Amino acid sequence: MTDLKKPQAAWIRLVGHELAASYLAVLGELRELECRYTQERTRVLVLGDAVVAGPKGIRLQGVELGRNTAADGSLWVSIDAQRGVRLATAPGLQGQVAKGPQGQLQPVGGSGLSGGWDPPPGNAVLQDVRVVVVPDWVARVDGVWDGSEPQDREARRVFLDALAFAAERLREARFTVLDALREWAQLRGSEFLGIAVADLAREQVVRDPSGSVSRSRQGFLADVAAAMHAESNAGPQSVAPRTIVAAAAAFAAGNRGRARLRPFQPGPACPVARWSFRCTQGAEQGQGGLEEFACVARLRGSEETLRFEGVRIGFPFVGPRDFGPLLLERDPSKKGDPQDQLLGDLAGLTLGGERSTNTDGGVLHWQLLKEPAGTWAVEFYMSLALGSGDLVARAEGVQPGAPFRASERNVSGLWLVW
Repeated sequence: MTDLKKPQAAWIRLVGHELAASYLAVLGELRELECRYTQERTRVLVLGDAVVAGPKGIRLQGVELGRNTAADGSLWVSIDAQRGVRLATAPGLQGQVAKGPQGQLQPVGGSGLSGGWDPPPGNAVLQDVRVVVVPDWVARVDGVWDGSEPQDREARRVFLDALAFAAERLREARFTVLDALREWAQLRGSEFLGIAVADLAREQVVRDPSGSVSRSRQGFLADVAAAMHAESNAGPQSVAPRTIVAAAAAFAAGNRGRARLRPFQPGPACPVARWSFRCTQGAEQGQGGLEEFACVARLRGSEETLRFEGVRIGFPFVGPRDFGPLLLERDPSKKGDPQDQLLGDLAGLTLGGERSTNTDGGVLHWQLLKEPAGTWAVEFYMSLALGSGDLVARAEGVQPGAPFRASERNVSGLWLVW
């Protein structure tokens, strides 16, 4: 994007007042209202400026307004020096409804209120800090129409239908504003940027012959961001950078294989979401060593779901919405040599060419052979039988304690450096 050399006031007017404070603010408000009518969140609002929770936040379950909270949804929280958390329906710990060490809340007196409350950093002691619990409308249904009256089932249905109708009208209103934003971008954005604007945002996916996947963002929003970056006249406050931090990946305990994900920093447009990967091509399909994964991402605070595929082990990948670049790698394990006396630490292992046809379901069997010259041969087999036809890689003339390279045997295509 070329340098537009716009004054600071022009950028504040376009991006600050027109785009962010008008269109995006209205879209955000409509989206939040829609979530109030469709989701089952239980949010906690802190009154005042007290810091009552750590980075993991607050998660409450079993909330029933007026029964395990005050009538208006208020709760009073107290945290002691040992990071124990207590919740009550009145000041002075009167009417305790939940408590627990390190914020692991359990019901008190059959209140039914439980969950997790991450205490604030340090050993801060809090006494009677008031918070207000605000469940979404759908989350309140079970506590109101609990089946104690004969008409509860039908009354529940009538209320949920009304919520769904209201949410649909809000969704239509949001789309109306989105169409207006698109028209504004074509009118005002084209004039400001000096280029024809067709879309607000679109994504171009490119997969090169190596298997790496990259995505580029195009459209009005991407052009505005590029123009802000190239601007030389307006001040540096034109762009407010946002740093996104990805939490560590957790691999399912039932996985037969092991992998590691190198640390990476998502792009500034990456939404907060839980990204779950499932193997769609692997040993079960006869493609061991060529595993490919599909992803489902559930955006926090939204019903929107992103789906994409094409993640392969050993190939850099960039997902939609600035997710990536990430690199998934194999994490090998070793048995029969717990002290690393026969073969070195796995941190020094590099291998390639592994497939279902040259491993035993991802497992290699190895043996050491003493050579006449006092050196060693290291052999790797695709079967526990260690037959000559199962030999897939071999290293010769290996000195004790020295790294070695095992080259392929029987046209296996497998090699190791250890």
